Order: sequence, then structure tokens, then C-alpha cells
Amino acid sequence: MAVVTVADLKASLDSVLGRARRGETVVVTERGVPIAVVKPVKGRSARGTAGTLQDRLNVLAAEGLVQLPTRKPSKRFRPVKVAGKPLSRQVLEDRR
Repeated sequence: MAVVTVADLKASLDSVLGRARRGETVVVTERGVPIAVVKPVKGRSARGTAGTLQDRLNVLAAEGLVQLPTRKPSKRFRPVKVAGKPLSRQVLEDRR
């Protein structure tokens, strides 16, 4: 089990996360006191799981890492057409 300080974690987050991807557990310390643990997610490979997006979401939901929606997404909306100047141009003119 590796140990890093908060300062080292800030400076090299990518490498600490890489160690977790490879299966290592990393303890984060602040003034010598352990405050956090960075560890790999159970059942996940180094590059994630194969399959469709829905399969991956189902795995994450089973692990309790995400919550799947309980209702259907709303239908697509149509943008409202407004006559006149574009809003961005109006804002720029108002700033003058």
C-alpha cells in the first residue's frame, strides 16, 4: 500500500490515479495522519468494462456508484424563433 501526502496528490494526481487503475491502494496523509484512501473500484478492469453504454451503466448502478433515471427523458424541444437582432449583438450594444 502506497502513501502520499496531500501536496504530492495535488502535484501528481494522474500518477496516483494510474496506480489505482493498476490495482494499487494509495493512502493520502495530511501532516502524517491518514485522511483518505484511493483504491480501484471492484470488478472494473484497468480500462473499464467492455460492452454497451447501458451495460456499463448497469454495472455501475449495481455497485452503487450511479443512480439510473426512473422516468423517460423528455421529448426533444424546438428552439423558439425570435424576430430581431441576435441576443449576443443586443448584449454587446447594451454594454456600450
